[in-house]
Amino acid sequence: RRLGWDKEHLVYIYLRADIKKSYEALKTELVKDSRILGVTGVFQLPSYNSGNSGGADWDGKDPEQQVLIGINAVDFDFIETLKIEMAEGRSFSREFSSDLSTSFIVNEEVAKIMEKESVVGERFSFVGVEGSIIGVMKNFHYQPIRNKIEPLAIHVFPDYINYMLIRIPPGSISGSLQFVENTWSRVIPDYPLEYRFLDEAFDRMYRTEDRMGTLLKYFAILAVFIACLGLFGLASFTAEQRTKEIGVRKVLGASVSQVTLLLCKQFLLLVMLANVIACPVAYLVMKNWLQNYAYQTGLELFIFVAAMAAALVVAIISVSFQAIKAAISNPVDSLRYE
Repeated sequence: RRLGWDKEHLVYIYLRADIKKSYEALKTELVKDSRILGVTGVFQLPSYNSGNSGGADWDGKDPEQQVLIGINAVDFDFIETLKIEMAEGRSFSREFSSDLSTSFIVNEEVAKIMEKESVVGERFSFVGVEGSIIGVMKNFHYQPIRNKIEPLAIHVFPDYINYMLIRIPPGSISGSLQFVENTWSRVIPDYPLEYRFLDEAFDRMYRTEDRMGTLLKYFAILAVFIACLGLFGLASFTAEQRTKEIGVRKVLGASVSQVTLLLCKQFLLLVMLANVIACPVAYLVMKNWLQNYAYQTGLELFIFVAAMAAALVVAIISVSFQAIKAAISNPVDSLRYE
């Protein structure tokens, strides 16, 4: 699913309390170089934001209406650095002194709740700040992607910045990182630089799902292999048990295809019965697993039809060898053996 912001080539640095005072000086030095595409700061990293608060108020709001809205303290250039699209209005700008004290940017979910044709310029009181809305950003995942996108408001709060975000160009990653390290050593010489890539942190959040998917894939392959061995052995045993019957049928004029179909038919019926039992169970298991995600992919009928068809094909391939072998054998040898 689309995140609504660009996680690639974003470096983040955790700002401990004793180095926050150097944030502005470091940012000023970093943005001077063309190898740095953007620098901003946040209280909580995107997709990690978990806090929300009530008490939001605006003109025309029903006093009885209870609304929980997520909040994140950000720095200037937040929208530009994360490449978040604006639906209406503008981003934070140093050209407006009010942006540092009384301006909010909200997402489309907040605008929907407010039920106004346009919310830009509307009075907005939240987290103890009486201000106004200057822009509406398009919805993006500020919480884990398995969660539904909730209402969100952001406000410039320099004193609450916990992380510095730095966007670097994809073509000069090593050179850009070296510049960041050199600048850090010059501005904050008493502390070592510790940085991480945001996309790697994001991927770690979903590593469990990836590992589960890989594990299930290998178990599925193993299960199919074992099933094929079982069908192959069962077909061989059945053909041996019906040696006399096959010989008599061939003497009476049965063709190779008729004998093959005779032997395959009982296995195909068993496979079809297994599919009828397995499909509802698989649907319920998948449906239950998808309940963990706010945005779910559809369980289309085609998926189950394709799985049933694949199971039949695998069964036919597994059984056909023994069936054809029995069908082309000399009926005289079969009857002499019996």
